[in-house]
Amino acid sequence: MKIKEMNIGSIGGLHYEMYEPDPRNLHIQQALERHEVKPDFLNLNGLFWSKLLSEDAITELIDDFLDCYQETEVPIPYEQIIFHNPERFKDTVRRAKEQVCEQGLSEREYFGCLETLEIVCKIYSKLYFDPFELTVHEGFLLESYSSLEMIKDCLVPAQNPYYRFLKRYIWEELLSERPDCVWINGRMTVGNMAVAKFLKNKNADIKVFWALPGSEYYATNKIEEYLQYNTPLFSVIDGIVLDDFENTRIHIIQTLEQERGLDEVYNLMYAQRNPDGMLEIRRNPYQKYHEKYGGAIEISEREKRQEYQYRIAPWEVVNVKLFPQEICSWNKCAFCGINKKYRVLGEERSFDDKIRELQELYKAGCKYFWFIDEEISAERMRKLAQELLKADIEIKWQIRARISGDFTDGELCRLLARAGLKEIRFGLESASYRVLRQMNKFDDGFSLELVEQIVAVFQEEGIFVHFPVITGFPGESDMEREETYQFLRYLRGKYDNVTFNVNVLGLDVSSSLFKNWQNFGITRISFPCNPHYFMGNLVSWDCEEIPFQEERLKQERDDFMREELYPWMPEDALVSPHIFYRLMETVRNTLTMKGGVNRFKEQPIGPKTRMKWNQDVITHSRLCYNIREHQKMLSSIDMGRIEKIFEGPISLEEAAERLKNNMIGYTLEEAEEIVKQIYYHDLLVAENARSNETL
Repeated sequence: MKIKEMNIGSIGGLHYEMYEPDPRNLHIQQALERHEVKPDFLNLNGLFWSKLLSEDAITELIDDFLDCYQETEVPIPYEQIIFHNPERFKDTVRRAKEQVCEQGLSEREYFGCLETLEIVCKIYSKLYFDPFELTVHEGFLLESYSSLEMIKDCLVPAQNPYYRFLKRYIWEELLSERPDCVWINGRMTVGNMAVAKFLKNKNADIKVFWALPGSEYYATNKIEEYLQYNTPLFSVIDGIVLDDFENTRIHIIQTLEQERGLDEVYNLMYAQRNPDGMLEIRRNPYQKYHEKYGGAIEISEREKRQEYQYRIAPWEVVNVKLFPQEICSWNKCAFCGINKKYRVLGEERSFDDKIRELQELYKAGCKYFWFIDEEISAERMRKLAQELLKADIEIKWQIRARISGDFTDGELCRLLARAGLKEIRFGLESASYRVLRQMNKFDDGFSLELVEQIVAVFQEEGIFVHFPVITGFPGESDMEREETYQFLRYLRGKYDNVTFNVNVLGLDVSSSLFKNWQNFGITRISFPCNPHYFMGNLVSWDCEEIPFQEERLKQERDDFMREELYPWMPEDALVSPHIFYRLMETVRNTLTMKGGVNRFKEQPIGPKTRMKWNQDVITHSRLCYNIREHQKMLSSIDMGRIEKIFEGPISLEEAAERLKNNMIGYTLEEAEEIVKQIYYHDLLVAENARSNETL
């Protein structure tokens, strides 16, 4: 019996939270993509965002917005600009949805694209989807923890904001195709669950499997002890592929076609009815299907779209796991659950095989390589650099490692720089020695002095050093957290090659921190639902001695990241600093920027600087708004009068003199300060004050 398969994608953030930027996905007319070799693919996410951001949909959205409100009812600056300049805003949306896939943008350009699209999401939420909130990074913000609640709500229009989209565009496609076996890809959300339940309601014999290769943030095999009791979930799906996804899927299809039982399929959790009708959930053993399976490296490529022209195209950037059969060698951090997702590991292929496959990617046009291994040693990095140079593979790359004295070797850093390394990432997590000991992060040889030595050596070779840090570890005091912030401030003040991001602790149920929570001063663990229905990886917790104030920590994180990394970012931006960094990382623009992309660098306004009004700026009464980058300035001064001062390029001195003469009551010094503020709010462009800097 030949099994007809279909892959069904998830619905969530734009371009899957920017992991897979594909410009075609905003111009598709139907969800089903047919393939000759692999199963057909139902592109739910692409069609969902294509419909939301189409020309007709945006025009209707803005028209409805204008019909709903009067000028006095739109106090928010971006709403005022839309109200008075709807065509300019529609042009900005049109440009942003194309440019958001561009890998050659500066930080501020990319922020402008995201903020524009987030404004669109905000208006959609306000007009059509209330009380649900639509966002660029996640799609609808929904609770996806309880299988029981999702199954109950997923086909109820009032409870599932994706339902009307699914009913209008997807149900008929599914019924006409009549697949025998469906693979649900991605995180299980109310959108995916609706598809699975709809299929089962229409045909109880169809096989529905959930196949999700784990990420750093989520993996089903980390929660198998809860899944084995999740009878609501297994009333809708037939099985969950837990590891070795491609080979396990092949074996499932072979088993179904030969009408054999699923009990012989490795790496599978599945359900079957006992003779008495009771649902029994079983987990088969973990095992690799071949001693050496897959390629020498693990590759996540983006599909080429030659019809689109970019400075750096999405398909020039590739994610590669250099050692797919290995896990982090330390594997002792209390907070970490990443290694727990690896259950099936084979034998590594030779280094020659790895280089050969990297060379094939390079020849195919890949220029930026993001190595996703949890950590690679200095010695292996040396070998990689030598082989890249030997094979003339001229790429720019990012890599992760553990902080070690081996990375103070200047000769090694020079070699890595010659081979194209642009950023190395070290998990610092904290600058408090006590907190680091609690985390079990480092061995006895660690010191903050060593961290600085590494930064200094890499700066000599023009290589960026990035430090992820974690705040809110159990027992961490305000003073200890401030030690981390101060250390990062110190490094960034002294060195030009330091970046960082801040994460608030999430308690992973597979971590030793969760398994031994009593040893860390935690006094309460709270699941968001009955553990038997739990489908997440993170749970809530608290500490009586030092309470875990999550919202305060998140606000503190955003304030610190804005202060140190993005001082140009408006405080009322819809895209927070944390989300902005997250999307910059997932799209891999943090690599392309550090790999040599031009970005704007502010320069002090000097005597030779000549400025003129920025054509992207819209003035309305006392509001000036840069509609592309969403910088704005509210003033007690009528900005229309100021705009006339800058009709042609003029110097700071000339501008201040004109402003003083036009605005009674200002001294020349005060007028100069106002001009500088207007410039730094991106309302002016200058011939000499802003230069292109190659990182």
